[in-house]
Amino acid sequence: MEYSENAPSEILPFLTSDEKLLKTEKSNDWGIYLTNKRVLLKRGGMFSGKELVEASYRHISSIEYKKKNPLPSIIAGVVCIILAFVINYMFSQTRILSLVSIGVSAILIIVGLAVIILAFLKKPTFKIHIVGRKPITLSSKIEEIIRIVREHQEK
Repeated sequence: MEYSENAPSEILPFLTSDEKLLKTEKSNDWGIYLTNKRVLLKRGGMFSGKELVEASYRHISSIEYKKKNPLPSIIAGVVCIILAFVINYMFSQTRILSLVSIGVSAILIIVGLAVIILAFLKKPTFKIHIVGRKPITLSSKIEEIIRIVREHQEK
């Protein structure tokens, strides 16, 4: 048998005798294993069910790339921050309401800033469309995986 030396033990039982592991990657809860013949996608762990998807390169119909527009989240964050200042200004006249408004304003500012920061940290998602099943969504930098898939599809 010509298994790759770098093949993890969890994937060895699924490889054929002439199959070599080219690349492994982790994305979300999926393990991605590219061989010279196909793609294996494995997810699950000790406490959840396990799933293994095998697809030859010719059964991958497309790869969809999606990066969400950060503008709606940025606008929501800015609205929270502006609302914090409006609330603080409106209730600054009375002492008791002023203390409450400061607390609410502080929370709104923190939430607004968090929403704005998260908008910029959002990772792109990739959907691998395999003939005969729902697309599998992966969220990671898997450009190398996509390159290998494309090379093998061209063969």
